[in-house]
Order: sequence, then structure tokens, then C-alpha cells
Amino acid sequence: MNLLRLVKLVLLALRCGFAEHEKLIGCDLAQEAILHCKVKLRRVISLDDCGGIRDRIDIESAKQNGQALAAAFGAARAGDEILIPYGARYYMIPKCEIWGPIAENISLRISGSISALDEIEAWPANGSKYISLLSIHYANGLQVNGGGMIEGNGHRWWWKFLFPPGLNTKRPMLIDFSHVQNLVIENLAFFNSPRFHIHVTEANTARISNLVILVDWQHQQHITRIARNTQIWQQQSTSSWLKKARAWLQIAFITNPFPMFPFNTDGVDVAGSDILVENLFVENWDDVVAIKPSKRIFSQSTELGPSAAKRAQAYSDWHWCTRNVIVRNVTSLFGGGLSVGDVVAGKQQECVRGASFEQITLYRPFKGIYVKTSGHCSTFIEDCSALIADIKYRDIRIHGKSIPHW
Repeated sequence: MNLLRLVKLVLLALRCGFAEHEKLIGCDLAQEAILHCKVKLRRVISLDDCGGIRDRIDIESAKQNGQALAAAFGAARAGDEILIPYGARYYMIPKCEIWGPIAENISLRISGSISALDEIEAWPANGSKYISLLSIHYANGLQVNGGGMIEGNGHRWWWKFLFPPGLNTKRPMLIDFSHVQNLVIENLAFFNSPRFHIHVTEANTARISNLVILVDWQHQQHITRIARNTQIWQQQSTSSWLKKARAWLQIAFITNPFPMFPFNTDGVDVAGSDILVENLFVENWDDVVAIKPSKRIFSQSTELGPSAAKRAQAYSDWHWCTRNVIVRNVTSLFGGGLSVGDVVAGKQQECVRGASFEQITLYRPFKGIYVKTSGHCSTFIEDCSALIADIKYRDIRIHGKSIPHW
């Protein structure tokens, strides 16, 4: 190894904060940065700098782009910007979930587009779920913005989900963030996620604003009609009367004027404290915005490493109830609800306290106000409870036929 190469590696290792990264379920970000990113002293890291390949629609290029994104997060210092340049499109399969701590106040500026490659067999999974396109855990000051778009290309996932043999693993989301502080997601467009579009949990201070979220619900309707009218669906749902009834209920709402499809392509789902969701346009035939409960963690699981388990426990003890959430200035076409929940009564004492939906216009929604509850209590579970309190709906306007509350 020549001297120049050695100096570059040392500089990059220092820049990445090599010793600060903990190897959990995910990438060794610093190592990814050393292997794949060019050394640059500027504060903007383009995906091209870490090996990104534009406009190539093949598995190897998509995997390399996922690797490049992970490497860019490893290379970023506090205050750096990771750039998806204007006019550039990167087809992507994620390399891994990104587990922090990562450098603070990183900005992921998506001025071009990130497009999920719909090669399901090549998509990585972590246990019972496929890894989401952007999956980041434990970050402070993360910003995702830029005026670009994130494309989910979920059509093949929807087909695979509905028809036998189906999927035994949960479909990926476009954004899946957890244990984040001072988060900003703004000025972006999202299309056709395989499952939820934006899923943010255990957040402490977050702003999600100025977004467009669109789903090809007509294609979903087409898939569901085919499933309903084929012998394949009947064979799938006859294993027991309960499964048959459940399958029928999933597609029973296919007739006009309220088609409802079982694809769970929610717009924005959030849990945590001090969260603002505003200025959205959503067309998705599912939950427009869902306020999810936070829950207490009672076990010191070391699955993600002892440090991560301690952080999760400490966060849960302090922020166990979702609270102070404001959703306002939202317009929706064919939405499935301004939702709270599902809040499940149980040992984890799920909780939503203090939330408001304001200045919202729904055009032809299937559901308007939607509060979801369920329970798994028994005589063998002590302190089995859940809480929903202080939820306000103000200035909600519904146009067209709908179920105003559910």
C-alpha cells in the first residue's frame, strides 16, 4: 500500500468516527465508508462519491447503490450533507439497516430520485420483515429533504402479498426511522410503497411537512378484483372458516362507492413525543395519518447489543406514551382515515395522550375519524391496560360519501 493510500484511509477513518460505530444488526458504516467512498474534504457527499450508479435497472447496480448510501452515512461528519443530485435516479436495494449512533445533524438531500428495485427475491430481510428502503435507528438532527422523490414500485409486492403462496415476511417500507431526535422530513414526494410510506417511531421532536404521497390504488383495485373472482383465492381461503371469513372481509369493500384494499399502504405513521405533521396531500386508500402508541419495554434484550438495549430501555421509561402530536393542513383523496392506533391493551401499556387533527379536508374517504383498539388481556396478565386520552379533531371537512367516524 503506498503512502498516499494509507493517508487517505487514516483521514477517512477519522472522519467517520470509526471508534464510535457499534456493529449491530446492519452495516459497519465506517468500514463501508473506507471501502467504497472517495476521500473528499468538502461537506457534501454525493452518492456518486461512494460508488453510486445512475439509471441502471439491474440487481447488481441496485445493491451497489444501497451499499453506497450506507457508506455515505458512514463517511458523513456532523453537519454534512448526503446528496442525491438533481436529475439523477438511483435504483436501489438496501444494503442493511443503519444503526447509530451516526454523526449528528446529517442532511439527506434528495433532489433527484431513489427508486426501489422490485426484485423481491434479491431483497434482504431481517427476521420477520424485509429491510425498508431507508431504515435508520438512533439519530439526532437527521434531515431528509430536497424536493425530489422516493419511488416504491410496490406493484409486484402487492401481487405477491395477495396471491398464494403469499409472503411470510412483512413487506418493506420506504422510510422506517426509530429512536430519532430532532427529525425533519420535508419537501418530498413518495409513490407506491410496498407497505407504509413513512413510519417513524420512538421519536422525540419531529417535523414531517410539505409532502405528496400517491398510491396507484386503481392497480390495487384491479389486483383485488382478480383475487376475489379466481379459484386461487377460494383455495387459499378455505383452510378454515375463520381464515375464509377474514379473507372475504379483506376484499368485501371492493364495490363502489368505497373500495378498500388490504395492502396497508399508509401515508404517515408516527409514534413518540412533540411531533408535527403538516401540509400533506395524500391519495392512498389507507390510513392518511396514523398516530401510533408508544409502549413500555420491560426486557433487557441483547439482540441488538447491550448498548442498544440500554438506550431502548431508557427511552421507553421516559417516553413510553405517544404525546403532543399535531396533524394539520392535510388534504386527502380516497383516504382510509385520520387514525389513532391500533392501541392494544396488554402488559406493555400502550398509550396515546394529547393529539390533535386540525384543518383537514377529505375528498371521498372510505373512513374519516378512525380510532382503533384491541386487547390481549387475560387473568394471567397483571397490569393489563392501554390508554387513549385527550384526542381532538377540529375543522375536519368531508366531501362525498363516507363513513365519518369509525
